[in-house]
Amino acid sequence: MKPTDVTITVLHNIFLTRDERYKLAEGGDVEVVGVSVPVWFRKGKTTEPASEVFCKYRIGNAPVSTPLTTYEEGYVVNLPQEGEVAVAIKATGEEIPSAAPHPKMLKDIKDGGCAHMQFKQYTKVRKGRNIFNLLHFVEIKEMETLLDTLAYG
Repeated sequence: MKPTDVTITVLHNIFLTRDERYKLAEGGDVEVVGVSVPVWFRKGKTTEPASEVFCKYRIGNAPVSTPLTTYEEGYVVNLPQEGEVAVAIKATGEEIPSAAPHPKMLKDIKDGGCAHMQFKQYTKVRKGRNIFNLLHFVEIKEMETLLDTLAYG
C-alpha cells in the first residue's frame, strides 16, 4: 500500500424533529434523510463547487471505535457517548483531553441540551493499493433551522 496526498472531506447536514432528537438523547435509533457534501483535495486542487448528495442516515448510540460507516443507501452514524474523551488539538499541535459531544446535547435548552451537536471523524481508507485521508464533519441540528431557511412561492 502506498500513501497518497488525496484527502476526502464529507460534510453531513442532518436535521431532526424534536421527537427524533429526544429519541437519540434517550438512547434510541432513528433513520432520516440528510445531505452529504463530499469534496476531494489533491495538491491544492479541489472538486469544489461540491454537489449535495441526499442520502439516508441510520443514527444510533452504539459505542464503537468508528462512529461513521457507509452502507448502500447512505451512512450509519453512531453518536459519541457521554463520558467519552475527545482530543482537542491546539494550534501548536499539542493534544489536550476535551469533553466529547454526546446525545443528550440534542435535547432542548430548557431540558439541559442545546438542540444540536457536531463532531468530526478522521480516518484513513484503502482503495486498491492507495490510502486516502478521510475526514467527516457531522452536524445535527433542529428541523426548524432548516425550515426557517426555505423560501416558498
